[in-house]
Amino acid sequence: MKCEKQAVSVVVVLATVAAGFFGACGNYSNEDLAYMSVVPQSEELESNLPAAQGAEQIAGAAELYKTTHNVSDTLNGILGKFLVLIETVRAYTPTSRTPTSRTWGPYPSLEHPGWLAEMEINRDPVMPDEKFDYWFGFVPATAPHGDPIHVLDGSFQLGMSVREGHGTLNVATAASRAAGIDLGFGVLDHMEVTYDVMGPTVAVHMTITNLPNPLKPDDILTATYDYHRVADGSGDMMFQFDANAIPGPAGTETFRITSHWLGTGAGRAQSAVIAGDAAGAQQDECWGPGFTPTYNLKPWSPAENVGDPSLCPDFPTTP
Repeated sequence: MKCEKQAVSVVVVLATVAAGFFGACGNYSNEDLAYMSVVPQSEELESNLPAAQGAEQIAGAAELYKTTHNVSDTLNGILGKFLVLIETVRAYTPTSRTPTSRTWGPYPSLEHPGWLAEMEINRDPVMPDEKFDYWFGFVPATAPHGDPIHVLDGSFQLGMSVREGHGTLNVATAASRAAGIDLGFGVLDHMEVTYDVMGPTVAVHMTITNLPNPLKPDDILTATYDYHRVADGSGDMMFQFDANAIPGPAGTETFRITSHWLGTGAGRAQSAVIAGDAAGAQQDECWGPGFTPTYNLKPWSPAENVGDPSLCPDFPTTP
């Protein structure tokens, strides 16, 4: 990626500062590159669900395809917001180096006057050639050598190559909120991500916990997300969440959406309430390469039912 593109991508938190302060863009040693390679990139973890094109195709798309697309877009966006914080360091050389670490910053945050952003990547002393840990956070401009407020903490265990292996990414917003730093993450309280990358095959597991939203009491409170993709462009997703979407004595319902798709765009999904007053409610739907429904079973709305299960694409496994 060119330096200009890297600098433009810094749109969430970090300021673009004078190149003379950080060193020339791309002026890395091989060791620097080894450290930076353990930080995940958005395209490695984001969903590969084929996208409907144009207003007409989007309007005619199957209901559960749209739901799957909305979940994928939302979670891709969440990951992107976090990763842009750490991807920023790729535009600059480290400000300090040790035999087992690299540090970027602290340097001014354009979006948060009075705060400095900082990131550190460390080699694991037990497995120095295989395991890395990193964090991203803020320190007050008035105390640049004080203890940083961590926003992101992650790790990466190298696999067969530099870009393959097992990683973790944990996000916590409580400390930054308490300090008055608004990261623009809405009601998110914390998120934990684990992922495995083996060439084009990717597996991502994510748990999300939100604060109650007084303006939208039916907002998602907790959610779990599992996503897989393989080399041929096919993928699957499971998204389970708790919300107060259906008023009733139970208060909270648990919903689960499972989706599978082929590289052609054809897919199949199921939406179900698995706990709460509406437990047992379930919709099954399939769509073709053009995303229009080929089969839909919606027991509470039989007028929307179309096709039969034989029209659904075949998937050998489930998430």
